Amino acid sequence: MLQTIGNKIFLLLVFFVFISCSLTNANEEIETKKLKELRDKYPNAEILIIKGTYVISFRLEKKNISDWYDDIKDIKDSVSYLNFNYHPEFKTLVDSIQNFKNIDYLEASFTELKEIPQSFFKLKKLEYLILESNKINSIPHNINQLKRLQRLYLDHNQIDEIPNSICKMISLKELTITDNLIKTIPNKIGNLKNLEGFSFYKNPYLESIPKSITKLKKIEHFYLNKCTALKEIPEDIWKIDSLKSVSLEHMNLHDGEIPSFVWKCKNVNFLSLKGNELTQLPPELGNLTNLKDLLIDQNRLTSLPDEIGNCTKIRTIWADYNDLTTLPATICNIEKITCFYSRRNKWEWLPACVDDGTFQISRNSGNLPGVERR
Repeated sequence: MLQTIGNKIFLLLVFFVFISCSLTNANEEIETKKLKELRDKYPNAEILIIKGTYVISFRLEKKNISDWYDDIKDIKDSVSYLNFNYHPEFKTLVDSIQNFKNIDYLEASFTELKEIPQSFFKLKKLEYLILESNKINSIPHNINQLKRLQRLYLDHNQIDEIPNSICKMISLKELTITDNLIKTIPNKIGNLKNLEGFSFYKNPYLESIPKSITKLKKIEHFYLNKCTALKEIPEDIWKIDSLKSVSLEHMNLHDGEIPSFVWKCKNVNFLSLKGNELTQLPPELGNLTNLKDLLIDQNRLTSLPDEIGNCTKIRTIWADYNDLTTLPATICNIEKITCFYSRRNKWEWLPACVDDGTFQISRNSGNLPGVERR
């Protein structure tokens, strides 16, 4: 009897395996047919099936995609990725987006959006939202409904305010809002403990940065390029140990106006002061002993401090378009400079040690001026 029961169980298992394989084959056949149908209609689109879900990007498609929803509504539960870049016509059916319950990536840059549609906030599994280079002028206060959102990119819009509600989006790992019209940053921005990237440069009306930004212990880059109205920067920025790069380009900085926190960032390996009005750099430059890339081009520099020799790890120096006449002899304390850009200066002479091996410049990586050595 036990043998009979065992035989029945075995037969049942074989039956279930057969049915499962048949269903799998049937599903694959349906998927393949749908994939071909979509690719035939949108030959330049990128349409794939990855791990059983559809990845659909109309980014490179040259044809009008006004029928996009009708074409994919039958697979809406299987779509995880949608990209509408360069197709403003997608907006005619933008409310249909909310029907894609399993989507985790949505991109609609260069689509002439004037607002962030409320339908986007119905996407409870959304992790990536990219809406760059549009005409968006505000961020809805209920954006925090996107509980799983990790990366929000809103660069190159016309946004003038970051709502306080964004400070409740603790899942955010990256927030970029460069090249907008932001005037203030919410005081509680420091609540976003998981934020690894926060980019807000090219906001010419931004006047202050809240002290709570120093609570963002995971950010690696701090860029203030073209934030020319900025008056208040927290002194304790340097206490963010994860900080690797600082950029203060085109801020109309004069001598003595470089924020003091810069010279305390001991872990920084990239510093850009490009495009300012500086005639000299302070000796505190020598504090940055981990510096690898120094960008000081497009200033009015007449000399570099001797303390640059303390920055022995520097590999790249951009010094084009200044008024430099020489380099300090301490430059030869640096182990190896592989890129040195020195055009449009007033070179008169260089210390003889520059020919002893410090400068190992490859082709297309700059050159040492051919002036007298002393």
